[in-house]
Amino acid sequence: MAAADSVSPDVPAETLVWLATEPEGGRDGGRYFYLKAEETPTEAAQDDAAAARLWAESETLLSKLGF
Repeated sequence: MAAADSVSPDVPAETLVWLATEPEGGRDGGRYFYLKAEETPTEAAQDDAAAARLWAESETLLSKLGF
């Protein structure tokens, strides 16, 4: 059962379809969008050290699974 404050999958899907079909969406990579509007990612999302740790841990876990 979904949480009372959750959104329908259609809501985020609208932004993905918009990005895939509109010229604005394909203009540049590396941008973050929410509800069809460009947003500035949080500080946590821009933390290169955290990204490196996540990448390393993902590689470790995947290698244990044979990938």
